[in-house]
Amino acid sequence: SFPVELRLRTTEDGLRMFAKPIEEIANLRRNTYSIPAQSLPDGQSRSASASGILFDIRAEFEVGDAEKVVISGNGLKITYDAINKTLLNFPLEPQDGRVRIQAIVDNSLMEIAGNDGRIMIHRWHGHSVEVDEIEITAHGGDARLINFDAHELKSIWRD
Repeated sequence: SFPVELRLRTTEDGLRMFAKPIEEIANLRRNTYSIPAQSLPDGQSRSASASGILFDIRAEFEVGDAEKVVISGNGLKITYDAINKTLLNFPLEPQDGRVRIQAIVDNSLMEIAGNDGRIMIHRWHGHSVEVDEIEITAHGGDARLINFDAHELKSIWRD
């Protein structure tokens, strides 16, 4: 698992622990692939050409009237279900109509922080496949992309 920063925050539900990947992960960045802020019409993907296996993906979007918003790339899939307000089936309420996702993608593991660490999900994805494109798509209605960056990461192990 990647190192995370743990913080206690006061929320509308009381005191909660937040877990967020440490900022030093930025030291591993090789290339950045971005998608500019824009509308996400129902069913129309917005994509960035990318190259790599290891990524730090950061996305923020306004849910709008979309039923779900999906980030995907060559077998990787992260789904925010706006009807049930869940990120990969874990409860996550939008904040001011927005959802923020940070996903650290390793050879076989994804660690996903929702809304700055409100939830932290550890997911086995079980493959080391080169990604050539990462996309974000709204389904069942329109959403709005605020920002999207996919940072290709270098390995912490020597080549």
